[in-house]
Order: sequence, then structure tokens, then C-alpha cells
Amino acid sequence: MADTDNDPLTLALKPPVNETPEERALRVEREREAIRVSEEIDRDLRREQVERKKNKAEIKILLLGPSGSGKSTTLKNFQLLFTPKALQAEATKYTALVFLNVVTSIRQLFDIVNDPQDQLADIQQLRDGCEQLKPIMAFEMALANWLWEDGNVYTSRQSLGAALPNAFRTPYEMTVYASGARRAKASPEDSSGPSDALSVVEQVRQLLVTHHNTIEFISNHPSTHALLAALNRRLEHMPGYFLNDLKRIIAPEFSPTDDDILRTRIRTMGVSETRFKVESGPDKGLTWAVFDVGGSRNQRAAWIPYFDDVDTIIFIAPVGHFDQFLEEERGVNCLRDTFELWELIVSNKLLAMADMILFLNKYDILVQKLEMGVKFSKFVTSYKDRNDAEAVSRYLQKKFVAVHQQRCPTSNRILQVHLTSVTDRSGTATLITHCRETVLRNHFKGLNLL
Repeated sequence: MADTDNDPLTLALKPPVNETPEERALRVEREREAIRVSEEIDRDLRREQVERKKNKAEIKILLLGPSGSGKSTTLKNFQLLFTPKALQAEATKYTALVFLNVVTSIRQLFDIVNDPQDQLADIQQLRDGCEQLKPIMAFEMALANWLWEDGNVYTSRQSLGAALPNAFRTPYEMTVYASGARRAKASPEDSSGPSDALSVVEQVRQLLVTHHNTIEFISNHPSTHALLAALNRRLEHMPGYFLNDLKRIIAPEFSPTDDDILRTRIRTMGVSETRFKVESGPDKGLTWAVFDVGGSRNQRAAWIPYFDDVDTIIFIAPVGHFDQFLEEERGVNCLRDTFELWELIVSNKLLAMADMILFLNKYDILVQKLEMGVKFSKFVTSYKDRNDAEAVSRYLQKKFVAVHQQRCPTSNRILQVHLTSVTDRSGTATLITHCRETVLRNHFKGLNLL
């Protein structure tokens, strides 16, 4: 007797004994139907599995780059493109942030004019004007503390240390530790008490109306611009600069536009995590998780835990800062620091499977500086070509790509390079739509859906 004669599976599959031709035909038809139904169920389960992965899995993006490179502005571009209603619902938050940026710019003017090293002939006139602006500056922390809780708001000088040398010559900036980020009050009903953002904004607005002429006088004065030039700074290049739009902002009916939202600035320390669901289009309902990582040198060790399971890294290199130096290490050129960070990121084995998108950002500032006669070769001594944006940007792109080719731990990682000015909303929206294809392809490939 063959071994298979007693095998339970063989016995179960054998046709019934004494089966008639009609019974056999009926049985075969039933088996075919059962197979068809089974295959249909399998297909439905596979479709459900794909949809479940699409709906439940998050697209994870890291925004990396040095401090002040434009990471937070890039995040806001994503939100304006994919979740515009949710972002516009935070109008109160961004109104408060615009006014906070205005007050911070006034503080910067105050510091520049009151630097004891500056002894221009008419400096006292400017200092007398600045004294009139002290009541405005008194509201700075009230606005900041409404936006962020638990005392996690500092000035850039406080975060660097009280004994910082040449304090007046260090750019003044508000800093928030991301762990203290709070939900913005989106309506007056959410607010209460004397620190209510709407009442604070209104008080600041009234003071700005009163002192508008003084602010305009100081910001446009030739001596102010001479002091700024000596510090290698331009007011309009400072993040969150709104003084040129002051007349519009202090109007009672002011509400921030999308462009205003992009231009708002707060320096972040630590890692901020933003999740949003796409509101419309073919990716409707898909969740994006974007991690905006503080870029100061002393924060970079905190990035490592976020490297796991990343779909795409967007590295933002502020090429317009080629003639500037780090706030925390005054002898280190910003472009040198950016290249060192780029090398660190592209060579990290934890990121070998993540596609890379490189934004050579602040290209508009690069163009302006070169047209003003700032010599790129003065700061990048290896550069020997023309002092124009086309030649400089081509040189920079080759340098960044060469580092990626030499240091990348895998040969098949995708790298896209784009010249960007992320405060340009329409141009950046087009770019993000293009980059979205790369992000989604890598995401679904990781889910074994491609």
C-alpha cells in the first residue's frame, strides 16, 4: 500500500467513491466557484492591505540644515500647499507672530544704534528716538509667552550665555525650545486674561501707530545703514523683517497673508514635530510627519533618534549666507559650516536608504549680494570664476554633488538639487509639487507597494 493512501490530505482530496458523471460535473463546478470566490477574497484582502498601509502609514520627512537656513519656512510651504485651511485657521497665532517680529526688529535697531562702540556725529539723535520705542519693546515677552508656554522662550543672547562678548554686535533674536511649543489660540474664545494675544497685539498696534514716524526715521536714516554695513548686515535680509510693511500691518483690519505667514520667523532649538493630513487631491487623507530640527552646532547630537525609518531628507543650504559667520562660533564661515554638516549627513549609514533633496536656499539673497559687488572669492578662496549668480550657483552645485558622490554609503540613492528662495510662495509650491513625487515613490517603495 502506498504511503499516500493513508495520508489525510490525499484522502480528503480524493473524489467520492462510486461518483456518477453528473455528480462529478457538479462537484467540479462547485470547486471552480470556490476557487473563484477564494481568489476574489484574496484580491480584496490585498487591496485592503494596500489601502490600510496608505492610510495608516505616515510619510516621514526630516528638514535638516544649519540654523537660519529656512527649514521652518519650508515646512510652512508644505502646510500652505497641502493643508491651507488648517494653516489659515491659525490667523490669530500668525498675527501675533508678525507683531512679535516687528518688535524684535525694533529691538535690533535699538541695539545697533546704542552700541557704545559707535560714535557717529548724529548718533545721539538716533538714540533719543530709540528711547521713545522702549514701551513697544516691553511687549516682546508678552507676545512670545502667549505663543509658547512654560518659559521656553529666550533671546539668542540668553541661549548663548550672559557673558557673550560684544553683545550689541550679536544679532538679537527670539528663540523657542521646540519642546515648549503649544497649540495656538485660534479664536478670541480660546483666550483669557491680560495676556490674551488679541489685546496684547492691539496695545502694540496702538503704540506702533503712535511711533510710526520715529521707527521710519531710524530705520531709513543713513547712519543706521552705515552702522549695519559695518556689521555686514542688511535689515531686509534679516529673517522676519516687516518694518517696510509697517503701514499695512498697523491698519486695524490687518490679517496676515500667506506671504506674511512664510516670512514670519522664530528661531527654534530642539526638534519640532508637525503632522498634517493632505486636504485634497489624489493623496487626500495621507499623513505627513515633518520634523524640523534646530540647526545650531550644539543641537546636532539630538538629530540621531529621528534618523530611523525616514522616507526623505530635505537638506537646506543657505547659500546666500556665504559672507556671514556663525553666531555661536564667530570665526566659522556659514558656508563652511553648511558643507561640513552636509558631509556629516550624506555619509551617515542610518540615512543610506533615505532619498535626498538639496535646496540651495536664499538664492535671491545670493543674487542681491553679488550684484552689490560682494566678492564670492573673498570668502571661498578656491573659487576663480565670474562673480555672478549663474557661475557661483553652478560651482556650489558641483561641490555639493561631489561630496554626495564621495561620501554616500550607497550608490543608488537619489539626489535632487534645486536653487530655491523658500519665501517665494508660488515658486516653492511648484517645486514642492515636483519633489512630492520623489517623496511618495520612496515612501511606497519602503512599504513594498512598488
